Amino acid sequence: MLDYDDGTDPHKVWDAWAGYTRYLYSTFSHTKNKPKFRLIVPLKKPIKAVDWLPFWREAVARSPGKPDRVCKDPSRMYYVPVIPTKVKGYKPISLSDTKGKLLKLRHLIKKGATRTRDNVISLVPVSYTHLRAHETRHDL
Repeated sequence: MLDYDDGTDPHKVWDAWAGYTRYLYSTFSHTKNKPKFRLIVPLKKPIKAVDWLPFWREAVARSPGKPDRVCKDPSRMYYVPVIPTKVKGYKPISLSDTKGKLLKLRHLIKKGATRTRDNVISLVPVSYTHLRAHETRHDL
């Protein structure tokens, strides 16, 4: 997952990941003049924690704009998408492509890349079903 709060054009980020299954949605503080959103590219299988940081760095390098670098730790928790319904003129962004391939470690990291730690904690892949089950709308 990449989190954007810098006003990057979401469609440029979307296009950079063409060919992969992906989801993009605006966050609560999104505005027309300063888009804020998250991009999710589901994983084919879990990634070991030792491979996470190089994997994340390569994902950032592949993406246009400047994803939030604070959001790189594998223990980060994200809330389900919400839409402020009482904010006049709020136009959420929601894009999904479920026909692309799932992202694999080797798509971004070359074999033999430097590892940062020796632990083997794995990250669980995000599934489309899980995302759809947690979509929600809140009156705020």
